[in-house]
Amino acid sequence: MEKPLLPTFVTWQKGVLLAAQLFRQPWPADHRRQGEDLQREGLHLACALAAAHEAVPSEPEDWDLALSGCAELYTRVKVAELSGALGEREARGLLAQCEELDRHLQGVRRAAQRPPPRDHGRAPGASHVPRSGNRG
Repeated sequence: MEKPLLPTFVTWQKGVLLAAQLFRQPWPADHRRQGEDLQREGLHLACALAAAHEAVPSEPEDWDLALSGCAELYTRVKVAELSGALGEREARGLLAQCEELDRHLQGVRRAAQRPPPRDHGRAPGASHVPRSGNRG
């Protein structure tokens, strides 16, 4: 089964953008360590997405690590908001990005579960043989 390249790439790209947002976030001195942990978690999530994107063929299990990483990042952002490390506005934006990323992850995971489309013109397992360029 071929992986749907664009949806997996877009999902990875959204993870990279979320990680970058965490690195751009100004962290108060008394919450710097918490900010660094969030930055690392965002980077780990982006790396898990890259690994799942590169899996050929993509299996639903390839996305499990990224899904759990997304849930963990969401939880850590919420804790950062409640502890005062993030303002409500910043946290709301980051949480929305996590939710959007989760929706994308669920979609590519479901796509990996679908059986490959069957070519009704060929027998199962038959490979495609291109036509000759010469027509006579």
